[in-house]
Amino acid sequence: MGTTNIGLVIGLLLLAFLILPVLTFLHSGWSTKRKEILNSISKKGAGTYLKQFFPNEYPEGGTLEDFTSHYDQRFGRGHYAMPLLFLFLIAALLLALMVGELLRTLGATDSSILAIPLVSVAAGAGGYMWASNDLIGRARRLDLAPVHLNGATFRLVIAIPMGTAVSALFADPVGAPLAFLLGAFPTRTLFTIARRLASQRLEMGEEGKKERKLERLQGIDTETAERFVDEGISNII
Repeated sequence: MGTTNIGLVIGLLLLAFLILPVLTFLHSGWSTKRKEILNSISKKGAGTYLKQFFPNEYPEGGTLEDFTSHYDQRFGRGHYAMPLLFLFLIAALLLALMVGELLRTLGATDSSILAIPLVSVAAGAGGYMWASNDLIGRARRLDLAPVHLNGATFRLVIAIPMGTAVSALFADPVGAPLAFLLGAFPTRTLFTIARRLASQRLEMGEEGKKERKLERLQGIDTETAERFVDEGISNII
């Protein structure tokens, strides 16, 4: 088997590993989740829910059949189609870049689709690791919505630029390992790390101190604290 074919097989296997949990969920997990929800609500509960949250459509409430139809319309499998397509395309492109460059680095081939630094390969691998782990866990918990597919796609898109940018702030020997290890953090945490590093480099320490004061309050996270500081609210008293 030629080097190109080996790279193609590796890429396809990695792509299948990422997509398979989603397909498994759509095949059986989605229907199981649907059955659990529909079986947990009574006729009265269904009517009350529809009347309370959708009074224009169901001013007098509704039946279990109405609730079932409403559920399928809002949360049906069809809503997964476009997010899954985007995830497939972005993942395929990322894996093609990573596998091609990795084979070229190892000397197995003389060319790749687009030459990228090793640190970018490591960053992409970290993003792939996070996305795969997240999708596998959510499929197992029957907690996989279209927005989570969008989140995985977004993570793959930002993996290389984010990992490359953060690792560039450190010495060369730790650049590639750090770029990969960033994949262990949730996307929100990754943005927090990036903001902290950028604040230090841009000498915005005072703004960071204001945010940390607000974060002492219960229910205030970093994102909320930053929004308060932007509005001029920086004191907990």
